[in-house]
Amino acid sequence: MFNFFAPVDENNYDDIMTEIKDGKAQLIDIREYNEWTSNRFECAVNVPLSGLSRGIGIEKLAAFENDNKKVYLHCHTGSRVQMAQRMLPAFGLNNFSIIPISMMEMSRKGFNLVA
Repeated sequence: MFNFFAPVDENNYDDIMTEIKDGKAQLIDIREYNEWTSNRFECAVNVPLSGLSRGIGIEKLAAFENDNKKVYLHCHTGSRVQMAQRMLPAFGLNNFSIIPISMMEMSRKGFNLVA
């Protein structure tokens, strides 16, 4: 088991994309559902922070962890993932990384947005 309770190193975005494409990792978008439906990364799963704060969606994150997949959390600007970083350990989730940059910057680094 790995512990990725830390921000991602900026030099590793190509590696992250490869891990996701190879099925070794999952990108989780913690924005609200209406934000996610308007634009999102094609490889992301939506688990809104508002639900996570009440324990809703925790089982989805735990399932990825149980499958030994790395979990990368992202949001629009990087601020909500920092809230998630502080909140998720209370639900027993410690094996994830946050992507602390904006979606625009992620797009520039090669993540594909869909509308």
